[in-house]
Amino acid sequence: LIPDLLLAVDRAPGPALPHPAGIVRREIAPPAPAFVGRADVVRIILALIEVAHLQGLQQLVVSGISGMGKTTVVREAMIRAQEGRGGGESRVVQLRIAGRTLALAMAELTAHAREMAPETGVDDDEDDDAVFLAALYAYLSSDTVEWVLMVDDVVGVDIWNALVALPGLAGSGGVMLGTSRTDADVWRANGTPVMALPLLTSDEVRAMGGRLGVEVTEEIVAFCGARLGNHMLAVRLFLTRLQRGGDADALMSSGEGVEAAMAGGLQHLQGVR
Repeated sequence: LIPDLLLAVDRAPGPALPHPAGIVRREIAPPAPAFVGRADVVRIILALIEVAHLQGLQQLVVSGISGMGKTTVVREAMIRAQEGRGGGESRVVQLRIAGRTLALAMAELTAHAREMAPETGVDDDEDDDAVFLAALYAYLSSDTVEWVLMVDDVVGVDIWNALVALPGLAGSGGVMLGTSRTDADVWRANGTPVMALPLLTSDEVRAMGGRLGVEVTEEIVAFCGARLGNHMLAVRLFLTRLQRGGDADALMSSGEGVEAAMAGGLQHLQGVR
């Protein structure tokens, strides 16, 4: 089922809970209330989370240029998964690490392992990172634990492959979700399930405007497509300018709207949130 869903999507271009069920470390912040679209991507991630506990480690990389909404769509899927958990006996563990280098990824995973020592049973006086990691892996493999590891901004397939091969992760039933600006074809060649995030559709632009309380005319739809390339971050920033009282005709004719959107895109690249 999962490979078929991935192939189908690959060929085609809510409010946060007060606290999710179970344990959440460095919890992934909810997306803005204006989240729209990306239904196929969210559906695939939710399906992976559902089957991982029974079928073993699942993995998926969401690829696309900066500002496309890769991290946002992964966070949205995780929030929805949490909303559907309810009480139950299973604990949901979310871990989030950076994928820019393997050393950084392992350092952050080790930090998670140390933070979770009370749950994994490591003594307070322990100082060996390997002990903390081994205890974390054993904990994640428990029948009563479901886990999702989000790896942000994975630079290359070698980093991903090294993380997937970690014995403690490979042998347990969880989900590894990555976001990456590396081209989707590179991930396919590596044999990694990948979804190339498509640009917004015109209907999604209209829906985003509706969530923001902005009347999206056909001229605005055309502008978003022709001048902003239906790029999620640029469109969202432009519509936010309109929500805050900006004049649509003036912004579109002067180019100020494009400049503001692209400036926001540059901030995103520089890590400004």
